[in-house]
Amino acid sequence: MKTTFVILHFLSYEDTCECIDSILNCKFDTDHEILVIDNGSKNGSGEKIKAKYNYCPNIEVLILNKNLGFAKGNNVGFDYAKNKLNSNFIILLNNDIIIKQKDFIHNLYHKYDEQKFHVLGPNIISLKDGLHQNPQKITPITKKEVQRLIFKYSIYQILNRLNIETPILNLYRSLKYFLSTDDTEKNRKNLWLTELEDVQLHGSCLIFSPDYISKYKGIYSKTFLYMEEDILFYIARKENIRMLYTPELEVFHKEDSSTDKLCRSERDKRFFIYKHTKNSARELTKIMKDEDLYKKDIIDNYY
Repeated sequence: MKTTFVILHFLSYEDTCECIDSILNCKFDTDHEILVIDNGSKNGSGEKIKAKYNYCPNIEVLILNKNLGFAKGNNVGFDYAKNKLNSNFIILLNNDIIIKQKDFIHNLYHKYDEQKFHVLGPNIISLKDGLHQNPQKITPITKKEVQRLIFKYSIYQILNRLNIETPILNLYRSLKYFLSTDDTEKNRKNLWLTELEDVQLHGSCLIFSPDYISKYKGIYSKTFLYMEEDILFYIARKENIRMLYTPELEVFHKEDSSTDKLCRSERDKRFFIYKHTKNSARELTKIMKDEDLYKKDIIDNYY
């Protein structure tokens, strides 16, 4: 068995090195590779990482000429791991993920033998607020919700440019939470305690098994950033892809390290999020209208 960790790197040298070192500290009984995809960093950090780990034969660094975004950048790694390294398991990791669980790989193989999943999500614990980020959702987003999302983020962009978004949105979110009759979001913090199937998984750590790798070329590639999880969950429902969350595997997430380095201010960061989330929502709308779009994009030998 061979497992490849694909780390999508952008700008943040220290975070990526900490991620790599945490993997190296795990116990391995089988073959493994660490593949770093430098997603068009212009600060030389990809080259520095390559030099730092040059001594390690199972670490490779691929340096891309430009930032391809989350999906396409990860797919470069997925393709390399699948077709060049012949990996049985591919783990897509944000560069700000830390693995402290020494027997992470042993637990992964055991879980696959037991459950035969397509995509697995571990318990992801935020180092920012201590919250558990998996599972994200237990029901997929609807067409109506996607349309509302596009409208909402269009308004957010306007408020951002007028520099009046913060007080208005803080009030809106407070009222929405306390007046809501839907307890799903309020109780979501407890979902991490139990193993769950057919749920939406957080994109910072996605584990793909041989069942997925044999049929698919990666994740849907037409977004730049955000909502990749919603799209994967939607496709999973259509393709009978088995999505599994388990608390038996565990990672820690520092969150937004690359975005923080990219944006000059919190206001710029929010505008960046609004813009790309809206664009991703529009892409999901296209998929909902025409399933051939995702089939051509991710299924091996579709025609």
